[in-house]
Amino acid sequence: MMGANSSVQGPARGAADGTNVTPTGENYKDLIPLTDLKNGTYRGYEGGLYAGGSNKPSQEYLKIGMESAAKIRPLNAAGKPDDKGIIGMLTVGFSNTTMESQSFIKVSNADPERNPRVVVVDGAVGGRDAIELSDPSMTRYWNEQQGRLDQTKVTPAQVQVIWLKEVVAGDTMQFPQDAERFRDALAKIVRTLKTKFPNLHILYVSSRIYGGYALRNGSQEPWAYEGGFAYKWMIEDWEKGPTPGDPWVAWGPYLWANGTTPRNDGLVWNLQDYVESDRMHPGPSGTSKVASLLSDFFKTDPTAKSWYLK
Repeated sequence: MMGANSSVQGPARGAADGTNVTPTGENYKDLIPLTDLKNGTYRGYEGGLYAGGSNKPSQEYLKIGMESAAKIRPLNAAGKPDDKGIIGMLTVGFSNTTMESQSFIKVSNADPERNPRVVVVDGAVGGRDAIELSDPSMTRYWNEQQGRLDQTKVTPAQVQVIWLKEVVAGDTMQFPQDAERFRDALAKIVRTLKTKFPNLHILYVSSRIYGGYALRNGSQEPWAYEGGFAYKWMIEDWEKGPTPGDPWVAWGPYLWANGTTPRNDGLVWNLQDYVESDRMHPGPSGTSKVASLLSDFFKTDPTAKSWYLK
């Protein structure tokens, strides 16, 4: 793998219908995770999760995040402070997200260190991509999500934290145009979520896991990798916007690694981590990895541990 300060020109572009996708992902061996790329560039664009090639928010932006975290407390069904109420945490996204959310919920509910007032709700729905969620006239997703909230007896007024992991289906495999379109859709989704959940204080994001094994079109490489730039750019724009703390938007765990090539912290994605039928959706070991990364994040991040842990 190239060093963190290197420049990556990018692999040959795969066909949008997935015909050039190889199960072993050899075409994408030179892609460097954003967290490892840092000040290096990919096709002329700087790495890192945040501006300046950093993997951490600026001190000024982190301060806003800590202020938002301090507002998170148990609420009753009407959204009023209540020590016997709950801290609603909702997940938002597509099929991979719902599979990973279900795994995380099991881990979270079994964790003796977790604040018992935290209730995690899987609000992700398969087949619903970022473009659909960004269109106010497309109500199918929101109706299905409301049903999930009703099942868990969590009201919209109690949702204070969201984990967002989305994708754009049917991309044209053009960078940076597709990533910019994705960025704009994500910003619209954040604004929509704030209107639907008035007490939303923090929204964490993650881009998808490695897509180089995919046997069909959906989010193969290098688009799965390039989607990370959409989140990065959306956060940078949000930080500079008029209401950077309403909600505060930041990275959750960064999930992408280049297949079996370990990134600096050792994360890899093996073929066995995926559903055999399409090698695009995570299998049991894949969802377990994501659940572990989420759990570690919420138990250690300074903006999360204050409300997530006892």
